[in-house]
Amino acid sequence: YLLASRRGSGTPSLRNPDDLDSLLDSTYSGSLHGLLSARLGHPATVAVGHVLGHSVLRHDIFLPEMLVEVKLLLAPATQVLLEIAEIERKAYMHYWSTSVGDAPAMVADIGYSGSIQANLSRMTGVPLGGSYFALNDRARKIKTPSWAEARHHDGRVESPEDVSAIQQHDLLLESILTAPQAQFSHFESTENGLRAIHANHELQPHQWQTVEQTHQGALRFIDDVCAVTRQES
Repeated sequence: YLLASRRGSGTPSLRNPDDLDSLLDSTYSGSLHGLLSARLGHPATVAVGHVLGHSVLRHDIFLPEMLVEVKLLLAPATQVLLEIAEIERKAYMHYWSTSVGDAPAMVADIGYSGSIQANLSRMTGVPLGGSYFALNDRARKIKTPSWAEARHHDGRVESPEDVSAIQQHDLLLESILTAPQAQFSHFESTENGLRAIHANHELQPHQWQTVEQTHQGALRFIDDVCAVTRQES
């Protein structure tokens, strides 16, 4: 299991200003503060506030309609964002080298646009594979020699009207297939080595118990299928 998230892989993948396009490629409605916190993290949000002024962080943002405007707005803070990205990249690459090294790697996830896969590939500089429940047409950003395949729906080749059950119930799937810990944010380098930073818990203890029961039920189902089909190897 590799610690990764859209936020945790996104910021350290920034190598030049154009990479912001990949981090802002999906829909969003809310404040600039909320956008930066979700996509780039707290350190980047604070840094942008210092450069642009904290009042700017209250601006309402709508993506993808305001993509060009957001990039122009962030332009004065580009250098500080790249500096934060480099710090996080060095920490994550240390983790990557000890966890993955030079071995071939594949991302396995629900979907939908392959953002984590694209981020990891851009950060590490190596091609990666991706295996998903469903993909939408924004997964076209994954280019050869990387690859991505979807089991139930692939919006790159299927009609937009042909929406799968995976996409119709994406929020439900993401809520019940979430990790039992709060979302991974980023790594920090300390005197004692790397420290994984996680976001605050969004669920209450009784809600986590429901998630845990769902996970255990899914695992028991897999065990039963393997026992019946005798193909667990």
